[in-house]
Amino acid sequence: MEGSWISNALPRYSPSSLSPDSRRRSKAPRWRTPSPMSASAIPPPIVNSIYVPSSSQSPAGPSVQTDDNLLLFRRKQRELEAHLQLLLDAQADALLSGLDDPSTSTAEDDGLSTGSSTPTASALDSRARPSSKPEKIGLRHARVGLYATIRRLAQLKAQESQYLAPNLDHFESVVAQLDAWQGKCHALQSRASEIRSGNDQKRALGLHKQADDMQTDIEDLETRLAKLKSDQRRLRAEAQEIENTVDARLTSYTTSLALVENSVQTFLRDGTSNHWTAIINVADMDRFWQSPSQTRTLKSAKEVFLRERDSLLEKRRINDTEREALEEGAVVWRDTVKQVSAFERTLAKAMSQMSKQPQSQLDSPAETKELLSMLEQTTRELESKHKLAETRSWKLLVAAIGAELEAFLKGKQILEAALASVDGDTSSDEHR
Repeated sequence: MEGSWISNALPRYSPSSLSPDSRRRSKAPRWRTPSPMSASAIPPPIVNSIYVPSSSQSPAGPSVQTDDNLLLFRRKQRELEAHLQLLLDAQADALLSGLDDPSTSTAEDDGLSTGSSTPTASALDSRARPSSKPEKIGLRHARVGLYATIRRLAQLKAQESQYLAPNLDHFESVVAQLDAWQGKCHALQSRASEIRSGNDQKRALGLHKQADDMQTDIEDLETRLAKLKSDQRRLRAEAQEIENTVDARLTSYTTSLALVENSVQTFLRDGTSNHWTAIINVADMDRFWQSPSQTRTLKSAKEVFLRERDSLLEKRRINDTEREALEEGAVVWRDTVKQVSAFERTLAKAMSQMSKQPQSQLDSPAETKELLSMLEQTTRELESKHKLAETRSWKLLVAAIGAELEAFLKGKQILEAALASVDGDTSSDEHR
């Protein structure tokens, strides 16, 4: 379809009836260089990829493989983003070359209002079936395909977050166990140190010294020998009792500390267990487990697993944020298409009535003024949604709504030029 959709809707006002400047503007070639409004028609990737460094340069040892399911999610995401770009290009081409038959607006509106997350067969079959010549996608299919593909991308993000949940729970439990072990080690070590440097130990040493000093008094004071020996036995017995108590208490703590340290060493030496498989910080985890086992410590292990846990939390947060943005954007785009479709139906109805009216009524600019007023109202609503998309940084909707808005602005220029031409003809007839 050649020309704009407004010029097809109002065949009476052909370019020959316009001024030379207007004719030059109407003959401008189809743009491929984006205008300021449509410069965002090719948005950057919606979701940032996750960088997984290659392990080919790692030292010899057990290798950590990148999670195949994450690669599958990214590949599906790129396919959907590529399809979104294809639909955006098709939408832009269709808007420049002329809209689809307005009679199909009802079917298009129904396709968007069902809430289905699956694109129509006509919108996607051209991509699924190989063909020697690609089939051109119409404006209606481009709009429906944009909504359906956005929904599919949101569902993909939800599936990826669901897939990350078990891994996050697993690393949460490992970090909790490491925290418990570290806390026990610190508590036991602190208590053992307090016992070693406590008053009881010092008291026992003092009593031993006092008992030794009494031996000289025994030799000098024979008459006091019995009493002094009794005191000596009592003091030694008391000192021994204190030492036994200290040894018993210290043995309990040192045994517990040894058990905890044994568990820690078993964990650090077990480099083949599933608990060390990472899906995000692969190189970090690989570097830790490929280091010599004697250099691995409880502190370094906790740091590695904390980074993996925090990376999983951040990944899930980003996925949830992007999913919410895509779902909200899909609703805004659906409302936009409904408003555009409503104007197209009104335009088709008006043109049908104008084709049945006599020539004298067609010369009246009333119908054109009414269409121009409706177009301006729809344009203001599109501008509001476009500003909302820019405020929320929805680059995909900025491009899609921007293309629709630019088409309406061009249509407004054509209607205003046509109205001015009719008003000029009417004034000339009145003067004659």
